[in-house]
Amino acid sequence: MSEPQSQHLLDDIESRLRLWHERCADRPPQLLDRQPAPGVWSVKQNTFHLGDAFEASIHRVNAMLSSDCPQLLRFDADEWAAERRYQERPFDEALQALDKHVAAFVSLVRPLGSDELSRTGRQPNPAMNYLKLPTEVLTIDQLLVFEVGHVDEHLASVDEILTVWGNDSTGRTSG
Repeated sequence: MSEPQSQHLLDDIESRLRLWHERCADRPPQLLDRQPAPGVWSVKQNTFHLGDAFEASIHRVNAMLSSDCPQLLRFDADEWAAERRYQERPFDEALQALDKHVAAFVSLVRPLGSDELSRTGRQPNPAMNYLKLPTEVLTIDQLLVFEVGHVDEHLASVDEILTVWGNDSTGRTSG
């Protein structure tokens, strides 16, 4: 991947973060806390998760930059959600964490050149499941592609919750 392409992906991440803020602005806490079904994350949980995912990716990129093809940080989303008690914490804390980790990730990756963007690490889940790579080895630039798709996936979940439940200002179903 060329440096301009990586810069474009980082711009995409930042623009999607702005969309996230726009979509969640002025929404009642009950709506942001609403879990649409058992085991389905609320807007707040999605927000905390995405921030934590970028935190994990910062660790991954740092490992890729400092070692040759390291085994990357394991990130079990449900485990982190339970340990960090997403649903019990305020939504503004979720947004602050998301902003902080995205900004740190972008600041870390934006200055990288093509040699650094091609540094590798081993991570089975993003590499093999999402990116459909033939091995668990992925590059920093492939991790960028994953991150854009990951943001899109969770933004779609947030949009669905806000669309389905947003007409009722309490965030509860009617009837």
